[in-house]
Amino acid sequence: ASEDVIVVEAWEQGNDEFASNAISVVGKLALASSADNGFALGQNMPNPFTGTTVIPFYTPEECNVTIEVYNSIGKLVKVVIDERLEAGEHQVSFDAQELSAGNYFYKLISEKYTSTKPMNIQ
Repeated sequence: ASEDVIVVEAWEQGNDEFASNAISVVGKLALASSADNGFALGQNMPNPFTGTTVIPFYTPEECNVTIEVYNSIGKLVKVVIDERLEAGEHQVSFDAQELSAGNYFYKLISEKYTSTKPMNIQ
């Protein structure tokens, strides 16, 4: 089985930042892959999960990458990775044993790209 990563190329309203009582409207979606030579943040697997999950992502060039986890009200609860990585496909394991069950968001931040995805801890 394969999984395509869909990225937002344009927003009509809002952005990929979580904000309480806000609405974001996507203007344009596109498939992202290593062939597209663009950044991509994949959905964590498994999701929902208990304990540990894997977050996949792709960087088209060497860059500094940070992946942060936020709770449902937007408070930073964990920095998963913060380092310089070579270009290519990557995945990082996230151990959520110390977090309570609920909805969270993880965010990939680099010099040229930022993306946020939801995840659910059971």
